[in-house]
Formats: sequence, C-alpha cells, structure tokens
Amino acid sequence: MANKATFTFALPEDNESNYFQLHSSSTETGSYTQVGSDIPYVYGETTYEYPDLSVTIWYKIRFYNSVTGQYGPLSEAIYGGTWKTNTSPFLSISTNTDGANYASIQDVREFSGLNSDTVADARISSALRRSRALVDIRTDDMGVDRFANFSSDSQRKKYNASLRLIKEAEINYCLGMVYRGMVDDLIIKGLNGNTAPSSVTIGDVNISPQNDSNDESSYKQLERLSLLYTKRATTLLAIIQPTTINISYRDPKDGLIPSYCWPNYRGGRY
Repeated sequence: MANKATFTFALPEDNESNYFQLHSSSTETGSYTQVGSDIPYVYGETTYEYPDLSVTIWYKIRFYNSVTGQYGPLSEAIYGGTWKTNTSPFLSISTNTDGANYASIQDVREFSGLNSDTVADARISSALRRSRALVDIRTDDMGVDRFANFSSDSQRKKYNASLRLIKEAEINYCLGMVYRGMVDDLIIKGLNGNTAPSSVTIGDVNISPQNDSNDESSYKQLERLSLLYTKRATTLLAIIQPTTINISYRDPKDGLIPSYCWPNYRGGRY
C-alpha cells in the first residue's frame, strides 16, 4: 500500500525556478536517481504532496529553471522511514544553507546527543507532536508574504531563516518535554516505593549531584535541563514573532476617531 506524505522545504535561491525534481536512493550516501519527471513549481510554494512514499528509501530534491537551464543543488537527504516513525505526514527537506520546519526524531537526537538506549523513539515522537502544536498556536502569519516589503532575495533569506528558527524552537520544546518526562518517571518511581537513582546516564554523559550541592537526586538537574530548553524555545519564537502593531490612517470625524488607530477602530468599538 502506497504512503501519502507531504514534503516541506524552503524557498530556492533562484526565484525563477519553475520545476523541481525528486531523487531517491536505497542508502543515505548512495547514488541518487530522479523519480519520475520534472515537477512543475511556482515560486513561493513550500510543500509537495507525494503519493508513493517508501519507508525504506532516502529522498532528495533540487530545483530547476527551465528557461536558463540552471539546476539548484541537491538538498540534504531525508529518510522515508521518518514519516512512519513520527506518525506525521510531513517530511522536512533542507539544503545546506536553507532551513525547513518540522523536526524529525533524528534531528532531536543529533541536537541533544540522546540515543535510543536513553529515550525511546515513541517518547520523542509524542513530544514532537505536542511541540508542533505549541509552535503552531504561538506563530501567526509566518508565510513568505510576511516579508513582501523586501526584495525577492531578502524575502527568501528572511523566510528561510524563520523556518530554521521555527525548527530549532520545535526541537527545544520537544527536549524540554522529554526531560520533564524523565523527571516525572523518577518521581513516580519514588512514589511507588522504589528508590530513585542518584544519577542518570544520558548517552555518554552521567548526570549526578555535585559533591558540594544540596541536591539530593539527579532529577533536579534534569528539571533544570527541561526549563532551559523550554526557555530557549520561547526565546527563539520571540525573535521571529512580529514586534509591531499594524496601524492605519483615518481622517478624524467629530473628534471621535484618532488620526492614527488600529485597523477597524470605530471610536471605542471594533
């Protein structure tokens, strides 16, 4: 049975690109061959619905300008199995310079150093879904049109940069939830009558109380990590969220409407 998935990607450097190609390989570092024919592309699009995803294949894309005959660089590789593991229809593809939102389990592991012996894929996947909900509800009007007042090149750079920051925020929110879950596990273990360990091993790192610390167990250090990642995610979103309020000009009428006001202002009513 074919899997339907949506590839998400950043804007190409050539804003005249009118096609892109999908390439696949059985291994990440293997030889990639084009899948099917060139796919029509309109600059500004950042998603592509693909109906025949294989969960055992690696994919790359690249953009193409048929007028100049110029090809863009191949993107980084994305694994089809990520779609299955994340239980999400989104696969993010990025080039070496551009970002793409929607982080994968592998992105979280590479960012944090957490391995599967420490945290299961299912826990990271669950945290990623909650993180996406947080990011989506805290961001608004994040499309490329947000930067319409800039030149096309600056518009692309700013939009792609915002995608990268959104992805970083998602990863940090996810890690905040993962570490919070570790704390809860230790607390529940103690409530059930088991002795919570004084140290926890994460990858190659052992987290334990310092000799001169008043901490009684390592869960407090895990809690600090949770708070640190959550704060970092919030800071990243604050960078890209609008910092201005749109105002519009209206001629005063009967002294009730100010010259400059918020849109839809009607003398105290909206």
